[in-house]
Amino acid sequence: MSTGITQGNSASINSIQLVIDPANIATATTNEQTFSLPGLKLGDQVIVSKPTLTAGIAVCSARVSAADTLAITFVTTAVNINAPSETYTIVVIRPEGAPGNALPASLQV
Repeated sequence: MSTGITQGNSASINSIQLVIDPANIATATTNEQTFSLPGLKLGDQVIVSKPTLTAGIAVCSARVSAADTLAITFVTTAVNINAPSETYTIVVIRPEGAPGNALPASLQV
């Protein structure tokens, strides 16, 4: 067994629907924006799924930047884009053994 490598199971995996209205994103750039999601904890892993195709924009990455805060990085191609407000699917994975690893009721489906 290796030392210094965190490993283990997930305590919980939950799918959540969240209405997200991204701000305008400048031409040919990436832009991280934050959104409130009560119950998220540092150390949670998140997967974000945008529900529709919006030409010229994509979700590049996502992370928990602070307690109760989801940070999503959007990337654009060649034009300024104001993505529509939509209901995104967020998968929250909480590692086993993390302090307070049970998801709060606000994140449970």
